[in-house]
Amino acid sequence: MLFCNMVFSSIINIVSNQESDTRYVAKENKMDIESIMHTFGKKMKQTIKICEQTQRDIDVLKASKAYLLDSRHATMKIKKDSVDFIMTSPPYPNTYDYYLYHKHRMLWLDNDFKNSMNLEIGSRHEFSSKKHPPSNFTRDLHEIMSECNKVLRQEAKAVIVIGDGVVQGELYDSRLNTISICESVGWRLIDSTLNDLDDISRSFNKNFRYKGKKEHILVFEKV
Repeated sequence: MLFCNMVFSSIINIVSNQESDTRYVAKENKMDIESIMHTFGKKMKQTIKICEQTQRDIDVLKASKAYLLDSRHATMKIKKDSVDFIMTSPPYPNTYDYYLYHKHRMLWLDNDFKNSMNLEIGSRHEFSSKKHPPSNFTRDLHEIMSECNKVLRQEAKAVIVIGDGVVQGELYDSRLNTISICESVGWRLIDSTLNDLDDISRSFNKNFRYKGKKEHILVFEKV
């Protein structure tokens, strides 16, 4: 049942009246029940094929562990000084509402979207609707990096991909703030690069764009 729900979840937005995974607006969808069932069957076959291919790498998978938890409490599941490498992409502040764009899926699967809404960090709900200050995001990001630092081994590397945001009309420089946070927990920046967000975020509503926003790729080492 869990497997079927997973496949079902992957097609909900496609067969619904929601425009896309990055635009929570209605569109006309003329798919009938036969087309929807065909889409589900096709996705099911694709997913089973992926699982069969993955099964051949079962020895690798046996050595792997996956946890679903709030990264601000990583040490509840992950041992301290046990991680060799971290790659993560925190939310871009005031840019995306994860709960909102997956709300349709959660409702169909009888999940509580309000819980996700309240736990999400960096959301437009928090900074545009509730008008919270940008310091809230800095605080949340610091909590995450502090926990990451506890589980990361000495001299291990961490790669962070994060974009700028606009909070209360002001640009939130994610590069400078992330570097400051990471240095405060004991990491040093060893490499970085960036992209122009306006060139790579065309799927988002134009109203959410802001000229000059960048996406930063930052590489740190625990010292």
